[in-house]
Amino acid sequence: MRSDSSPLYNDVYLYVLLGVVYFQYWTTCGFFVATPFWKVRHIIRLITCLSVGVTLYIPLFNRYFSHSTSFDPGLSLHSSAFHWLLISGIFMGVNFPECLAPGKFDYFFYGHQIFHLCIFMVTWNVCEGARIDAQYLGPEYLSFDAELFPVVMKILIFNFIGICATIWILVEYAKAKNDKKID
Repeated sequence: MRSDSSPLYNDVYLYVLLGVVYFQYWTTCGFFVATPFWKVRHIIRLITCLSVGVTLYIPLFNRYFSHSTSFDPGLSLHSSAFHWLLISGIFMGVNFPECLAPGKFDYFFYGHQIFHLCIFMVTWNVCEGARIDAQYLGPEYLSFDAELFPVVMKILIFNFIGICATIWILVEYAKAKNDKKID
């Protein structure tokens, strides 16, 4: 963990981030399966996705608002990742470019495909920024002995269980909904 952070931040942040991400995941997937034609679900998806984006950047706030004049290459990559995240929201949220020419982008370059290209750019920028940041931290933060490792392993296990459980619950819900329509 970061030595310059408060113990509360070090103990709680990753779990709060996990909670925000799961809330976004459950509302997006759950509303898509349970109420696919409910118009408000798009607004809820937008709000929860933005909350994930903001929560992800909480650890970087002190670097953004510090008055240091030195160049921070990792921070510029994290900023680029956030910009790509916002751009991806435009392609996904407003169905761009389909909204300009309906039917012309049904197979190639439709908004969802471009959204995923943007998400690849987010991932690349975040990973490269993390790699650069890790070079400045030192090798003790990159080893399995770091005190962050057990927390990360718990989160990975919880993610696996949570995703499997969510998929199982939503599949069962969809099956039950289909069985009602057939009867």
